[in-house]
Amino acid sequence: MPRRTAGGKDYTGSRRTEVIKATVFQRPGLVLRRSREMAWRYLISGCLFWSVHGIVPEPQNVVIQSVTFNSTLQWDPLTFPTVNVTYTVQYKQHSGGFTDLCTRIVFTECSMSHLPLYGNYILRVRAESEKEQSNWKNITFTPMDTTIGPPDVHVEPRSRALYVEVKGPFLQRNSATLSIEELYGTVIYNMQILKKDYTEQMKIVNIMYDSEIRSDLDPWTTYCIQVQVFLPKSNKTGEWSKMCCTATTGNGISPLQLTVGLLSGLIVFILCCWMFLYVYQRVKYVFHPSYSLPQHFKEFWPTWTSFSS
Repeated sequence: MPRRTAGGKDYTGSRRTEVIKATVFQRPGLVLRRSREMAWRYLISGCLFWSVHGIVPEPQNVVIQSVTFNSTLQWDPLTFPTVNVTYTVQYKQHSGGFTDLCTRIVFTECSMSHLPLYGNYILRVRAESEKEQSNWKNITFTPMDTTIGPPDVHVEPRSRALYVEVKGPFLQRNSATLSIEELYGTVIYNMQILKKDYTEQMKIVNIMYDSEIRSDLDPWTTYCIQVQVFLPKSNKTGEWSKMCCTATTGNGISPLQLTVGLLSGLIVFILCCWMFLYVYQRVKYVFHPSYSLPQHFKEFWPTWTSFSS
């Protein structure tokens, strides 16, 4: 490996350290000038950093979460290196100016559920820090594009059948409860029936009303049911309800009722046995006492018996 030299001296191994020390002590002005240059570089870099980061960035990942007209505008919190960051949300229809919806809030979401259902809106959100504001971030919003939530499902067992009752979903609007039919017209429920512990799908049927009796089922079998809303006019489906599992019966008595009846009969049988033993002990005590006669009575007992005979 060739050697590198500095001032005619070797620049490898321990000699390198000696050369550096000699340079520092022999030319202190050069070291001071380089130190000043590095200080200015750090100062300029810091000024550029703060000037760039002093601008408040606009909110990112702005999305709309809307389920059964419960609508919320959401976005990611800023990682801006300062405190007291707030947000302002405004809306407008395609004609007209913007109106404040949420003003200087600290949360990263804003409810839009009170806006009129029929219409199209432009929403915008910005971040604010002291006297600085970010650019507006825009997004469009149509309330009728909401996701239809799952209905409430109630299932009761029958003899070789299941009674299914479906309600909702409903929404609260101006202190009034509205149904999906009032907003979309005709509503059909898609019902999925599965045998428990079976992976294959059994069947999907359409329910035109809010109740249905499925009588083509096996007795003493557990079935799981899910229901979702289908809107034929807009060709729109909602979310599936939670799986509801219930067992059919063979004679109109559910397994739960049969179990309760057997337990009740067992308890009654135990009580009857206990009462029988209690009465038996009392009768035995009355007619067959366990104590014996005193000794002075026993001495006269034979004489009394012979006299009576």
